[in-house]
Amino acid sequence: MSTNKKKMRNAAIISAPKPLDLGGNTILVGHPGVDDQATMYSWARVQAIAAKAKLRGLLTDEDLDGLSPARQAVLIDRFAKAKASGAVATVNDDDLQGVLMSAPGVRMMVYLASRRYSPEITQKDLESLITEENAMAVFIAFWQATTDPIEPDTDPELAERLSQDPATGLPN
Repeated sequence: MSTNKKKMRNAAIISAPKPLDLGGNTILVGHPGVDDQATMYSWARVQAIAAKAKLRGLLTDEDLDGLSPARQAVLIDRFAKAKASGAVATVNDDDLQGVLMSAPGVRMMVYLASRRYSPEITQKDLESLITEENAMAVFIAFWQATTDPIEPDTDPELAERLSQDPATGLPN
């Protein structure tokens, strides 16, 4: 099997939609695509910057309410540069992880991963299904549903590599 065919087959296995149970409601989610991941990163970055700005008393929720994520990012960037003189630091991995592991972050990930397969689900619907109390459990279930490992028994080449001694490449 050619390398491209293997990649396509593996991508199909990984991206096949899987059910995600949200308190009695089951929706289909798939591995987020590149566009979804970029959207999630941009959204998380805006949220992390907003959180830092709010912690410093620079912005309030009223300043950001009703604005799209893109407009929020512009407002935060301009506000931080004009008023904070560098007080709003750049976002690091811990900041992003904190946003992604929060209930709003999990809701956004689930929404982006479900919109192709469960278009009837809205972000508003997810607000009542994913709360601060169950966000971590939903995140774990989401992670398991969207990162389906390829088992050695379904990939003969992988099974062969796993049966070899890594140092010598000879069969175990």
